[in-house]
Parts: sequence; structure tokens; C-alpha cells
Amino acid sequence: MTAPYIPSTDAGFSSWSANFEAIVAVDFAALGLTAPQAAAYTAADTAYQAAYILATNPATRTPVTIAAKDSAKATAVALARELAQLIKANPAVDDETLVSLGITVDKFPPTPVPTPTTFPLLDFLAATPGQHKLQWRDSETPLSKRKPDGAVSLELWSEVGTTIPPTPDTASFLADYTKSPFRVDLLEADRGKIATYFGRWKTRTGLVGPWSDGVSFEIGW
Repeated sequence: MTAPYIPSTDAGFSSWSANFEAIVAVDFAALGLTAPQAAAYTAADTAYQAAYILATNPATRTPVTIAAKDSAKATAVALARELAQLIKANPAVDDETLVSLGITVDKFPPTPVPTPTTFPLLDFLAATPGQHKLQWRDSETPLSKRKPDGAVSLELWSEVGTTIPPTPDTASFLADYTKSPFRVDLLEADRGKIATYFGRWKTRTGLVGPWSDGVSFEIGW
């Protein structure tokens, strides 16, 4: 598999490889490589550059020279990838040197998204046959319809019955909603009963925040 920083095009790899070879040939020791490794890449780059010229010159471009170019490129790419990994693993090589070689600098791991600390405020918008329409707001920004930072969805739970439950302990999971307002489909068999909804914010990794207060509406049809 080609490393993402190695250009896929022949022309792009020609430029990248020439730069990589020029630095490795001189600074191989500081990069943590050996003289034979540097010499091997010089030979691979030289072979590719010569084959690339023959394969791109209209006067010498034939199926044979194209195949030779592809073979030389595969050899050079494989060796470049091997040496680049050795260089990246050397703690003495700084990011500036990696950039000069055309090697991607690894980014620091992203800061983990924390568990939400705020809760949704659920608003009832409309009741139509077989559906309830609701929207959310966040407890910290009640004038906005935006989810809090880090939250990707509202996890909605519901209980349908003849009484209003005070907590979500006996509620059942309905769905994750990513857009507001949203609609909840109802069962005709539950006509006249009361649907009580509880929600909480959820992150991409499944962390959930505190529950909202319950909101209850009669199921019509």
C-alpha cells in the first residue's frame, strides 16, 4: 500500500523521489539510515528517473518503456516507504526535517469529546394523526436550536400509557435524531393514551448526558 504522502502520479513521484533521494544521500546518518540504504535508494531513484524519461518522451514511449517505468516506480515506492517509516520512527528527526523530505507529520491525537453536561429542552410543536412533532433546545442555550458542542444526536426515549411517568426508568428507546424539529410515529392501537418523551444528548462515541424533563402528549388519530 502506498503511503499517503507519496504522490500517485508519475510526474509527482518523479519530483518527490528526486527531493527525497537528494536529502537521504547526504543526511542518511542523521536520519537514522545506513550508507547502504541510502545507496540503494539512489540506485532506485536513478533507475526510475531514467525509465520515466523514456516512457514520457514521444520518441521513446512504447509499451515496453511504459512497463519498465511502472516496474522501476514500484521498486522505488516500496523502498521509499520503508525508509520513510524508519525515518519517522527516529525520535531525533524533527517535524521540519520530515516536511523537507515530503513525509507527512503525524498529528497529535484529537482531544476526546467529553460527556455532555447539559440536557435537552423538548418542545411540543404539533399533533397529527399518527405523529407527534417536537423540537429541541439545549439547556445552556435555550434561544438556539443548536446541539451542544460534541453532541451529534438527541437520544429519545418514550413511554406510552395511561399515566405520566416521573422518570425515564421505565421508558423505551425510540431513535437518535440529528435534526430538529423531528417527528415521532405512533401506533393507532395507542389512540387516547399518553406518550411521554425523555431525551439526552449523545456524542459520536456513544457518551450520553443527563436526561431532559419528561414531556407528555395525548395520542390522537
